Amino acid sequence: MGEEGPYTATLAGGRKLVGRFLPIVFDAQQDMLTSRTYLFYRKLYFTKIRLTTTTDAVDSLVDTSDKFIRNLLDSVDIVSVGGCGRQMDVVALAPGQSPPPELADGSSADGYRVALKANRSGQPIVGEAMTKVMALAAKRQLSTGCTVLDYNPPLEDGTRTVLHLSFSTEDWGAAPKQQ
Repeated sequence: MGEEGPYTATLAGGRKLVGRFLPIVFDAQQDMLTSRTYLFYRKLYFTKIRLTTTTDAVDSLVDTSDKFIRNLLDSVDIVSVGGCGRQMDVVALAPGQSPPPELADGSSADGYRVALKANRSGQPIVGEAMTKVMALAAKRQLSTGCTVLDYNPPLEDGTRTVLHLSFSTEDWGAAPKQQ
């Protein structure tokens, strides 16, 4: 095993992406192999790249790996889309009006619909009661991914292959416990 160290990839336009690099040499039963492993962090995700070849071809791997890493990182766009960008529905309750049954405590079960007391002009009354309802709604919301970008997935063509990965909270064991 080699020595782990810093690695900076120079991307298009002179942008820099700082990561880590680890060279590895190992016995794969019939051949001695060498790997160059890279790890980068961007947009809340880790990108791991591992290039492996026989030790005989290590010079060609060293000569071409920087360009390959740069081209790969430049061509991969990481975009997370999900439910945290959902719009919150605010129900303004007229003076003396009771909230609907699904908003009995002021917030829906998922936290994306709230009932707030309104003044005579229909505007929510700002104060302690509003703060409590909004805090309860925030507590109930489960963020499943965010982007402020308009995300239009690219289409496949002769020069591009598109891979869409989708994970739900159940896939990661991060779902809230059902009571």
